[in-house]
Amino acid sequence: MLPRFYRWSSTYNTLRAMRSRRPSLYHRSLPKASKRVNGQVLLANLFFLFWLSLIPFVVRWVGEAGITRDTVLAFGVIMLLCTLSFALLLGALLKANDEDAPIRRAAKRGRKGLITITAYLAAIVLTFFWPYAAVAIFIAVAMMWLVPDKRFEALIQ
Repeated sequence: MLPRFYRWSSTYNTLRAMRSRRPSLYHRSLPKASKRVNGQVLLANLFFLFWLSLIPFVVRWVGEAGITRDTVLAFGVIMLLCTLSFALLLGALLKANDEDAPIRRAAKRGRKGLITITAYLAAIVLTFFWPYAAVAIFIAVAMMWLVPDKRFEALIQ
């Protein structure tokens, strides 16, 4: 029972971390942060949601097959693609809006995304040699995102 709960809680935390960035941008503060949404933004949003929808499947595979090179590699690739697709969504939102849009001011000073991409790339490479170290990197990234991104939260209030 405990391993299932741990898998569920790690999946929940990962999805919460990914979605905590997205609603701040797109749902709760979109009227305040973004003045325009176009087709490119909607397409980027669909791309982001597609990769997010694969997380439960790959986590279940890791839970059933255990921590192996292939399962951890698949998880790492999915997480990297989620992060990259979020970067595409943010880029599309920035491109769709004018220079005076609040989203442009909020998106200027963030380093967590770059740290996340770098960590996922390192974890994917490390998976071939030591999958447990890659899992530790994934956990560290998830813990980093437990602290919400204050740049977008300030736009809501």
